[in-house]
Amino acid sequence: MGQGQQFLRVARRTALAYALVAGAWILFSDGALLLLGLEATALATISKFKGLAFVLFTATLLYIALSRQLRQLMQAHEALAAAEARYRDLVDSLPYGILEFDGNGRIRFANQAATHVLGRSAERLNGRRLTCLADPSSDSVRLTSAQARTGSGTAAAISSGEMQLLRGDGESVRIHLDWIPHRTDGGGEGHLGVLTDVTDLRRHEAARQRLSAVVEATPDLVLMLDLGGRLLDTNSAGRVRLGLPSDVRFETSTMARVMPAWAWRRLKEEAFPAASSSGSWSGENAFLDADGREFPVSQVMIAHRDKAGRIGYFSTIVRDISDQKRAAQALRNSREQYRSLVENANEGLVVAQHGAVRYANPRMLQLQGYSLQEYLTRPWLEFVCPDDRDAVLDWYRRQANGDVVAMPYSFRLVHKDGGKRWVEASTASILWEGERATLTFFTDVTEQVEAQFRLDYLADYDELTGLPNRRLFLGRLAHQLNSARRTGELIAVLYLDLNRMRLINDSHGHEVGDRLIQAVAERLSRVQSERKLMARISSDEFALVLRESDGSSATLQEKIGRVLEAVGHPIEVDGQELFISASAGVSVFPADGDDASDLLRNAASALELARRLGPGSYQFYSERLDRKAAERLRLESDLRHALERDEFELYYQPQADMRSGSIVGAEALLRWNRGGEAVLPGAFISVLEEMNFIWEVGAWVLETACRQLQRWDQEGRGDLRLSVNLSARQVNDPRLPDTVAQILRETHADAKRIELEITESSLVSDPASAAETLEHLCALGFSIAIDDFGTGYSSLAYFRRFPVTVLKIDKSFVAGIGEDDSSAEIARAICAMGHSLGAEVVAEGVETPAQLDVLRSYDCDRVQGYLLAPALPIVEFERWIDDGICLPTATPSPSSSAAR
Repeated sequence: MGQGQQFLRVARRTALAYALVAGAWILFSDGALLLLGLEATALATISKFKGLAFVLFTATLLYIALSRQLRQLMQAHEALAAAEARYRDLVDSLPYGILEFDGNGRIRFANQAATHVLGRSAERLNGRRLTCLADPSSDSVRLTSAQARTGSGTAAAISSGEMQLLRGDGESVRIHLDWIPHRTDGGGEGHLGVLTDVTDLRRHEAARQRLSAVVEATPDLVLMLDLGGRLLDTNSAGRVRLGLPSDVRFETSTMARVMPAWAWRRLKEEAFPAASSSGSWSGENAFLDADGREFPVSQVMIAHRDKAGRIGYFSTIVRDISDQKRAAQALRNSREQYRSLVENANEGLVVAQHGAVRYANPRMLQLQGYSLQEYLTRPWLEFVCPDDRDAVLDWYRRQANGDVVAMPYSFRLVHKDGGKRWVEASTASILWEGERATLTFFTDVTEQVEAQFRLDYLADYDELTGLPNRRLFLGRLAHQLNSARRTGELIAVLYLDLNRMRLINDSHGHEVGDRLIQAVAERLSRVQSERKLMARISSDEFALVLRESDGSSATLQEKIGRVLEAVGHPIEVDGQELFISASAGVSVFPADGDDASDLLRNAASALELARRLGPGSYQFYSERLDRKAAERLRLESDLRHALERDEFELYYQPQADMRSGSIVGAEALLRWNRGGEAVLPGAFISVLEEMNFIWEVGAWVLETACRQLQRWDQEGRGDLRLSVNLSARQVNDPRLPDTVAQILRETHADAKRIELEITESSLVSDPASAAETLEHLCALGFSIAIDDFGTGYSSLAYFRRFPVTVLKIDKSFVAGIGEDDSSAEIARAICAMGHSLGAEVVAEGVETPAQLDVLRSYDCDRVQGYLLAPALPIVEFERWIDDGICLPTATPSPSSSAAR
């Protein structure tokens, strides 16, 4: 209740009391006078005194009543004034600003905190709207809306907002304002504003947000730990790398799970105490990633204290140093490798600076025989051969001046024992202890230089005999031919081959063979004239030039005879007499060639025929020999391209079962389609073997046969077998089992239906190796057949060593059945031997019914030959099979009876 209202209440009470007292006085006093009956004069006097007494009485009553009420009012007023002063002091002492606004939003009051925040005095703020102080670039609209709602009475609760204001000094300040509904002294609507300066708070929050963003964005692991080592929080990198889910509930054991035991122990025993005492700790440690793999880290531990100095928590920054560790290890390895390379280099290395040696590696010291101390205490140029010093010094100077110089540069160094060593030097400019120095690489080429001298000699001469070699021989022969063209002199080139040299080398050793070659060279030199020209062309071949000025062929033949006779005499080597002979081919200038190369080549061609004529023979060159050699070369050339031109083809000769008469398979036979003509194997197989090309062709034959067998399976001919021939070179090649296995994998053929045919001769050269190869082939599923059985050198005991399952009677024995009793008996014996070995017997070359009947009587298992069908191309063979042709039935004949 206000002070005015209190005064009104006092006035009303006083007036009412006065009216009651006055009325009672008048009524009682006037009644009493009337009862007394007094005279008018006495009555007037008494009435006068009565009135004065009433005034005195009522005045006393009014004084008593008003004085008490006024004392109460004064006490209340003083209490109110004291309270207002206390509240004003309290409002002014508040740390946040208080603003009072009237209903129009104008400021009526501002405490000291508000004037301090706004930078204006209370007088300058009174009557102004707060929005007039807003920073134009701020978001004050939302605060204005809150103010309007509060002023209109639509918001019953407190409204809050922030706005950017401009202080009196122009500085921008961020404030938070709470709007509270309030009635003014006049009873009008207004509101209070609680104003808080949040400028520093928002700045710090922004800084914290930026710092938090940096912490979250950093690839390093940032962790917070309490005093007991429990993980409180970590950044995103830590959660991802350590495999911690975002909603993980950290426990005391969390750190122990993300660190190896030894690393966690180091953290507790070393890092925490050190950080607690000195504020921080740093060192290397280790953590476990999400997959449980240990990785090395560089770790910093920091203790965070409150104002009282007590440690509140620890933070740690963890950086993965796996790459640095690997790089450091690689650097150490690289340094060690470079040191090892330098120390163990085959080249000498010298670092020279200002003409003095600063370093020499062990190879350089070994190269010249000096110690490192000797090297470091003498000018480097002293180690160079005196004859080369000026040139070497000039080479170094020109290089230092930037001139183009030869590199590597060859010169000689002086060895400590006085010898000379040839070196090749290359240089590079390097920094040595901060100054320019010269690094020189020295390669010892003494042996190469000496070898080059020897190579220059060997380029023209044979090392063993000292005779000219082919190159020098042709050059000198060309000079003699130029002279003969002017003089008409007869020149013959004798190409000489020593017989039985391989036998002598095998029986006596190559050292004896070499001395024999030297003795032959001496003899040939003695039978030559003063104008001799001879050479050693190869290991046991020589070439001689015979000159005859009168052009007599008889004289020439006499000289050739003397040469062969001289070689044929016994030669004593190491106390034993050795016998050797020679064959010779002869070409004559100009009839057999106009230049040296042609003459030598033609003489070699004639030598091929002389070898076939026998030891001690010689043969003159003719064009017929040349044509034969040319044909051989063309054959070899065509064979080399036949495979890539797809000129080879397989023919198939049927095989029939003797008991059922049905066709059970075929033998795959190679044909060469050379220019439209089918060439039989006998014309080119031996050439393939000599060319070492039989391996590629043999592999093609086996692969083609396997693919054909697979096609028959797909076409419903799965009951047919195939026989494939292997050459002796294939059987004796250790690569055969792997190659065959690879072909089976690629073609998916059934090895159990393939019969590999080999000849007896392929087994006798290396029986142990052949037996191992055949065992491998049997393990793959193949059956092994011996082709042309009976024509080799084998015996029953010999063949028991090999996993043979089929014997094939050679067609020469089959052809003699009915004509030659011995052939029939051999065929009978082969059948008996094969069955005793548990093998099948197949007869080749069966051409007549009589031969068939005899073989059937011998219990032969299978036959093939012209009686059944020749070798057929694949299309004709399959058509022949589809026609259902079988063996003829048995018919008695005189020949078959005689054979029995």
